[in-house]
Amino acid sequence: MIPGLNTLVPPLAGILKMPAWKFVLLDAAASVIWAVLGVGLGIAFGVGILSRLESMQRVLFWLLVTLSGGYVVSRLLYGRYLVKHYAVPKIDSAELLEKISSGNEVLVVDLRTEYAFLRSDVAVPGALRIPPAEFVQHVHRLPPEKEIVLYCT
Repeated sequence: MIPGLNTLVPPLAGILKMPAWKFVLLDAAASVIWAVLGVGLGIAFGVGILSRLESMQRVLFWLLVTLSGGYVVSRLLYGRYLVKHYAVPKIDSAELLEKISSGNEVLVVDLRTEYAFLRSDVAVPGALRIPPAEFVQHVHRLPPEKEIVLYCT
C-alpha cells in the first residue's frame, strides 16, 4: 500500500476517462490481492511472530511506559523552562491606576485585536494603540525610560 494513493487514483481515473466497469474491476482485483497477501502473511508468519512477541511482551511494555513517561517529563520540563525564561510580570487594574495616580512614568500600550477593540466599552486613557500584528514594527517608538504596560485580551 502506498499512503495517499487511494485518494489520488479515483480522480485520476476520471480525468483519464477510464470506464467505470474497468475501474471497479481493477479496484476489486487490487483489494483481493491486498487481502490475500495480508491473510497469507498472517498465516505464514503469525505463529512465529506471536511466540516472539510473548517473550518480548514484558520488555516492550516497560519500553512503552519508559518512553511515555520520558515524553511527559520532557513536556513538563519544557513548560517550566518557558515559564521561567519568558514569563512577564502581571499587573492588575488597581495597581496600574495607583502607579498612574502617583505620577510614575507609565506608558500603556493597547495591544487588543481590532475586533476586541471595537467590541469593548473599556479604554485606558492615554494608551498607545498598536495592532498586535504591527507591534514589532513599533517597538522602537516605545520610550525606554518609561515603565511599559501591555494591555491585551
